[in-house]
Amino acid sequence: MPGGQAPGSGGLPRGEDAVNLESKVSLLGGLPLFEDFGPDQLRLVAFNCSTRKYGDRQMLHREGDAARSALIVYSGQIAVTRQRGKKIVDDGQIGPGGVLGEMALLVPTERASDARAMGDCEILEVPRAVFHRVLDEYPEIAQSLHGRLSGRFGAFLGDLQKVKSRFGALEEDGGGR
Repeated sequence: MPGGQAPGSGGLPRGEDAVNLESKVSLLGGLPLFEDFGPDQLRLVAFNCSTRKYGDRQMLHREGDAARSALIVYSGQIAVTRQRGKKIVDDGQIGPGGVLGEMALLVPTERASDARAMGDCEILEVPRAVFHRVLDEYPEIAQSLHGRLSGRFGAFLGDLQKVKSRFGALEEDGGGR
């Protein structure tokens, strides 16, 4: 398993630099989940997240693993797949700025898929405990985040209702035949 890399600690292959604090802040600040965070809060998260380097085809996590953090792709590509019976479902690739396990920042959950590096990549790992610490210290961020997530969830439920209505209409038509 790869270990975390402290900013500026070196030790990465091929002369690459570890992700510095300001690069982490910039990446986090560009993500919708962190849009309510100010510079100080972003620095707090960035300082407390670890940088991990993965080599080609190295597994980041497996479907069903406990998820205690979000993983943010800093560089490279991550292949995402799920096992359904004997079939492997390809859920695509996630590149720089992509997030795996966003819900793990909010609640205890399991990884919904396998994630494997496609070539060399660097990942920022943001622990749930760090995210909760910021929300505890800055309740106005928690309140704003709650409002945004509630809106997203409401929209999702509305979309589900539309799908349900379409299926109902198909059933009334005799399966659309």
